[in-house]
Amino acid sequence: MKHPFAIDGKKVLITGGTSGIGLATAKRFREFGADVIITGRRESGAAIADDIGVGFIACDLTKPDQIVEMVGETASKLGSLDGVICHAGEVIDMVMIEDTDDTLLQSMFDINMFSHYRVLRAALPHLNPGASVLFNATLLSGIGNMGETAYGAAKAGLISLTQCAAMELAPRGIRVNMISPGATDGAMWPKDHPQREIIETLCPLGRFCQPEEIAALCHFLTADDCGCITGANIAADGGITAGFSPNMLGRLMGE
Repeated sequence: MKHPFAIDGKKVLITGGTSGIGLATAKRFREFGADVIITGRRESGAAIADDIGVGFIACDLTKPDQIVEMVGETASKLGSLDGVICHAGEVIDMVMIEDTDDTLLQSMFDINMFSHYRVLRAALPHLNPGASVLFNATLLSGIGNMGETAYGAAKAGLISLTQCAAMELAPRGIRVNMISPGATDGAMWPKDHPQREIIETLCPLGRFCQPEEIAALCHFLTADDCGCITGANIAADGGITAGFSPNMLGRLMGE
């Protein structure tokens, strides 16, 4: 009997796979038998990939030509693609609208939105029927946050990209979904970050997400068992976008 949510043998490309959520996803997919190639800009990317038993292709996702070359090489090595998971992204800390110059604005859209579109576009000829495409957004794609307007706007564009691509690719049986993680442990949120306590107070579950938890969601959505899910935006944020946390309400009410 086939194991539920099996992904063994699936051929998967993961961008941003050398650290954080992307690395956790690559590890999980390899553990469950998928053939994986990761991409990233880190010089240590090849060594990281070797360590977990996956392939690596260096790529600067702000460069359209490099994306085309990377996806083509990936498809050539794997033969075809059953999954494309776009984890690569970059965040900014507290840059107000009036201080956001065009260089920064372009950078935020290039990596956080345009790269996802370009990877999908390049992958289209190589996607098998029933393939799964996943975009990694953020809880800020649905709520506002002062000082992160450029980042949030770029990520919010993934909502429309997900829905439109899901409709366009449905006749081929290709599913397109989006995940919106909340604050997740990793390099962007070190243990000594001054805002960690605030996030934990705002979060109904009272803690940060773990990269492995987001990786598990990617596994779930890539499996054929989830063949009915497409065009969805799934939050994995500890409940922050669902409502006020009991802990925060308690503090506000002095309890």
